[in-house]
Amino acid sequence: MTGRRDSPRPPISPLQGGRRRGDADPSGRRFVLALIVLLALTALGLWLVQRAGAGPGPAARARSLIVREVGPQLGPCMFAIAGRETGYTYDPRATNWRDRHSDGSHGSFGLFQIGAVHRAAGESVAAFRRRMLDPVANAKLAHRIERGAGLAPWGGRC
Repeated sequence: MTGRRDSPRPPISPLQGGRRRGDADPSGRRFVLALIVLLALTALGLWLVQRAGAGPGPAARARSLIVREVGPQLGPCMFAIAGRETGYTYDPRATNWRDRHSDGSHGSFGLFQIGAVHRAAGESVAAFRRRMLDPVANAKLAHRIERGAGLAPWGGRC
């Protein structure tokens, strides 16, 4: 025999219980992969819990207070108007200073973008704006305007 050993060769396949020289420990790779998956699932779970605890979004809050103010018959129409007026963000603090009104005032505010022309006698535009950024006050004034002028101030349609 030439200088070879007659002993059996060790298995070289990880499936046969052996490892090739330079191969990393496969169980170590599995552990790291399992740890990454576990961390990702934990992060996803925390995000879902946070999101669920945040309560209803701005559209749901707006719909609720609008229907409470104007009733179930007019509610969907006024909700559609509030969406259109706020660019469908339903942001109760929406402000448009570019609107100019017949009395020379500027600005429309809140869910229904009620113009400063509707402020009370002697009320400053700044005070009116503060009042209209309260969504309940904005919905109440929008309802009063609708009862007097219909939907004309909002283009005459839902």
